[in-house]
Amino acid sequence: MACSELPEMDLNKWVDRDYCLIDERVVSRGRTKRITPCVTCTCTLEGAECHSITVDDCSRLLRDFSLSVIQKDPVCLIQCSQQLKRL
Repeated sequence: MACSELPEMDLNKWVDRDYCLIDERVVSRGRTKRITPCVTCTCTLEGAECHSITVDDCSRLLRDFSLSVIQKDPVCLIQCSQQLKRL
């Protein structure tokens, strides 16, 4: 079989980088960045690890982020559903 007959393969997943690309944002390895109002991601050797944050104060979340951005984040919607219904 000729090499030209083999299907193309994206090797980018195996490239060693000192950063992660998360939702078009560059996060340096070892750093954590808030990707959405209620989700943070950490860049590790294995790639990005993202986790929900615990929202202790939905009023503060509404002060720190626009309502439209919060409404696009399902993690925020679940944790602050009662306050968001009143808006």
